[in-house]
Amino acid sequence: MEKKILASVALACCFAGASAQTVPADSTRAEANVNAADSTREAVSLDSVSRQMELAGVTVKGSRKTTRADRDTYTFTEEQVEKAQHAADLVATLRDVHVDPVSSRLKMMDGGKVMLLLNGVPCSDYDLKSVPANKVIRVEQYVVPPAKYVGMGTVVDIITKRLDNGFALGVGGQHALTTKFGDAGTWLRLTSGRHQLSFDYSLSYRNYSDCEWTERFDIPGSGKRASYIYHNSWPFGYTNNDFDLKYTYNKPEDLVMQAAFSPSLSHSFGQADMRVTTIGDDNWAGGNGESHRKLNTFGPTVNVYLNKKIGKKHEIVADVVGTYYHNDQSESNRQWAGDDGATMLDDNMTSRNHKVSLIAEMMYTRSWKNSSMNIGYRGMAGRSTAYISNTLSDNREYRYRSANSSHYAYAEYGGSHKRLGYRVSAGATLLRTSNDDTHQTSVVFSPQLLLSYSYKNGIVRLELSSQSEPPGISQLSNNAVQLAYRLVKRGNPYLRSSNTYSCSLSVGHRLSWIDLNVSMLASFTNNPINTYYHATESGSVVQTYENAESFRQMGATYSVAIRPFSSGILTVNLYGKAVNQRIDSRLMGVSSKWYTPLWYTVNLSHGRFGAYYTGNIVSRCISGPYLSDDENAGHVMVYYRHKQLMLNVGCYWAFSRSKYHSETLPNDIIAHSSTNIINDNASMFVIGASYTLFKGKDSKIRKKITNRDTDKGTF
Repeated sequence: MEKKILASVALACCFAGASAQTVPADSTRAEANVNAADSTREAVSLDSVSRQMELAGVTVKGSRKTTRADRDTYTFTEEQVEKAQHAADLVATLRDVHVDPVSSRLKMMDGGKVMLLLNGVPCSDYDLKSVPANKVIRVEQYVVPPAKYVGMGTVVDIITKRLDNGFALGVGGQHALTTKFGDAGTWLRLTSGRHQLSFDYSLSYRNYSDCEWTERFDIPGSGKRASYIYHNSWPFGYTNNDFDLKYTYNKPEDLVMQAAFSPSLSHSFGQADMRVTTIGDDNWAGGNGESHRKLNTFGPTVNVYLNKKIGKKHEIVADVVGTYYHNDQSESNRQWAGDDGATMLDDNMTSRNHKVSLIAEMMYTRSWKNSSMNIGYRGMAGRSTAYISNTLSDNREYRYRSANSSHYAYAEYGGSHKRLGYRVSAGATLLRTSNDDTHQTSVVFSPQLLLSYSYKNGIVRLELSSQSEPPGISQLSNNAVQLAYRLVKRGNPYLRSSNTYSCSLSVGHRLSWIDLNVSMLASFTNNPINTYYHATESGSVVQTYENAESFRQMGATYSVAIRPFSSGILTVNLYGKAVNQRIDSRLMGVSSKWYTPLWYTVNLSHGRFGAYYTGNIVSRCISGPYLSDDENAGHVMVYYRHKQLMLNVGCYWAFSRSKYHSETLPNDIIAHSSTNIINDNASMFVIGASYTLFKGKDSKIRKKITNRDTDKGTF
């Protein structure tokens, strides 16, 4: 049994203020809308994290944005509400958030995920489409999420009024005209008094038939270096089906109970016909090959949530999540010589994986006039059993078991005093990982401090934090698969957790026509989980995982939102980075690279019509042992909206094709480059439509704790 004690410190200091500052308003309607929203607050329970940890901030009279230490709060003008089909359209107007046209989902401009909460409850894009735009009171975008949300990316909470008794029913989707590419969904909510029943379903499918995939491997041999160049015709695709069924009982200011059942089914496949060219290998003059990949996953989740108020100042919250994943995975790869047909590679890997997990959390909250305190515990236990057959086992099936668990206890206190806001927390986590090869135990301490202060028309934030990341179950597996001739990939059961320490200083400045944010950042990751290569005595190369020495990043990010006209007819958004990355590995050496991407969108809106263009300037970043290019973008969309109906037509990757490229960092073991081009989506035209019928009262709740196991355990 290996035991390690890891220290992890999180310190965040943000400067924001409490006194009101006035700037020219975009429209007098904004102030009217804010006042109208305030008058409805008694109609909805507002006892969320935002109220528990109410930090001092700057309120800009007549503006739709209020800035606090840990979040930005948005309200909306009457014109914005009238143009929006539903709540999701309002969220898409937030800084650095947009609707990714390819996936039809809300994402950050750099492609990062957005964690959506609807009155504090985790939700999907389809949940937001069941909420009329005029029922949104405000939207809170957390810049520094509370302790319980650390590591979950950007958190956005949509606060709504209640809807009337009745229902909300909608359907929508988009499909390409000449390519098997599409997304569709439907949603239904029924409300009667304190009871609510909801159901939604989403489908996403891709089936590409015209794809070019080229790979080159330069591998050292006996006294010389051999090169293997693979020219692949690579049809591939996937289908994702997600269901969500929920029952909610809500007695305001007393009791909230929610039970949810969320099964998901997914299927992905890929097959390649390859032509192999070799240089410098006396044993193989080149030839042909074929490969097949398939993965089927079934993953139901059951969630029970309870929120009980005791008087006006005390509250107890409990959340239990049970998850099961079944994965059926297979990969085959056969390559042969072109002259005599001799088999050079014949590999078959199959894996049947069963994973179960249970997450339970309980939190107690005590509130005062200007502050509140949270004390909580979260426990997680997961176990995976895999039945594997691969080359290393002579294609005989064997069983491999792995498990992990964590126990996290925390206390958090926050409030405000004049211009200062603060949040102090302390926590400790006991982590255990085990498998058939080894066992590891570690303890992580995570104190946190958040302060705030403001200046006229802007805010300054200073954040110091740390975060631990344990290896995934698939990374700890001893499974193996042959990627190419003389190249094998396998897991590493002896991986340890990594720890990241980061610091950022950000400045936000806002006028009536521009919103500018610049952040200077630095981070240091100890024992980062990294991929590396090592040569064997037989002349082959093994790709596996290691804990590298360190990974460092230093630089700046910036975002600009420009609205030159008060009518909002034109909006330009820019988001970019200039970050120097450096990875230090005992096995792969030291490499550094500047990462300088830029994403941008241009939105036009007039009456019932609108259009937008989103694109980017591609840059190359360090991703483990690779330099990887960003996905290129160049998407145009034109739409017409009338009440709850929206029709749209677009062109994705206009005058281009989607392209993906990566290559290994310089090292003495292997040089590997990969380029994948999807010809199917070159200047791909799509059409779409959506319609939502609203007639109802929604019994929304504000869920204080959120848990979900997304580690499927697939290799």
